Amino acid sequence: MKLTRRHSLLSVIATALWQLLPHGARAADKYAAFNAAFATDIAMPSLKAFAAATEAQVKAATTFKAKPDGASLDGLHKAFGDVSDAWMRAQLLRFGPLSQEQRMDRVEYWPERRSITDKQLAGLVGAADTAKLAPDVFARASVAVQGLGALERLIHDGDNPLQRFTDGSPAATYRLALVAAIADNLHRIAHEALADWQALEPKLAKGDQAGLAATPMEATGQIYAGLLTTMQIVGDQKIGLPLGKSIDLAKPKMAEQRRAGRSLQNIALNLKAVRHAVTGKDAGSFASFLGATDIEPRLSAAFDECDIALADIKQPLPDAVVDDKGGRRKVEMFYVKLNLVRDILTQEMPGAIGITLGFNDLDGDGS
Repeated sequence: MKLTRRHSLLSVIATALWQLLPHGARAADKYAAFNAAFATDIAMPSLKAFAAATEAQVKAATTFKAKPDGASLDGLHKAFGDVSDAWMRAQLLRFGPLSQEQRMDRVEYWPERRSITDKQLAGLVGAADTAKLAPDVFARASVAVQGLGALERLIHDGDNPLQRFTDGSPAATYRLALVAAIADNLHRIAHEALADWQALEPKLAKGDQAGLAATPMEATGQIYAGLLTTMQIVGDQKIGLPLGKSIDLAKPKMAEQRRAGRSLQNIALNLKAVRHAVTGKDAGSFASFLGATDIEPRLSAAFDECDIALADIKQPLPDAVVDDKGGRRKVEMFYVKLNLVRDILTQEMPGAIGITLGFNDLDGDGS
């Protein structure tokens, strides 16, 4: 009887001490469990979808290379759109494998200035050196030619992009090979990132950050900072760059994937991915930290208003930012709604999660 009572007392004391250590072992376990859940619920599904889309794009590029015609170009356009869709959902994974080996830039080098991609593509096609398209060699080429930005120019730019592949010139033949090389490169990057996240997932569950962070809590902070950086890029670059400070200073050609007509769609997908990561019902959503606070319903309402304002922009973004008859005003209204979401994410969520953001956590470079 004494032994039972003694053990009961020890159990009560242990439980009390456990509860008094919110930033100790209990907190470490909480953050480690969240990091593993984030990998399972958010990172892995996003990267699996991205990898599958790049695999389908390889097939479409192979078909187009063998028989470049309207039908195969349409198939390649669809595959490009599917890869871009998946990439927009995965862009928030700025912690871990995608941030290594320049993978983010290699997938999509944007924003770019001084027409770097055009210049690099022109040089590559002009030299027509097939050795540069070998997978291991191409993976070390300029990031401007490795990914979606370069592929978009090749298959979407101009009124008749098919012509540049079918005029019988050596340059046309090389462009076909280049399209296939880019598709293969994207596929390799996607599968490398997926494999690395698969290896990282069980380590995160054990509180091992595999050298990416000092503690589980720091890793949680870095994951969250990646979401904030994504929101910063949406606001400051995907909207802010083409919008400019006034209609006279608008830069419509700076809109992301404008040639493919995807600028607003990309933003919508970014927002959907971030929203899922912060208000979703999965254990890997940051909503799991919010408890009984009123942050989640207010954040959901702010996202709703943001979605409504975005859907109200009926023109392509490059047209809307220079339309003084209402289009620009709608973009500006969306920008206001977006910043309301950002305010909650930056000012209220970190405290609820129990993390502190450093200056550089919001200093995204937009790559």
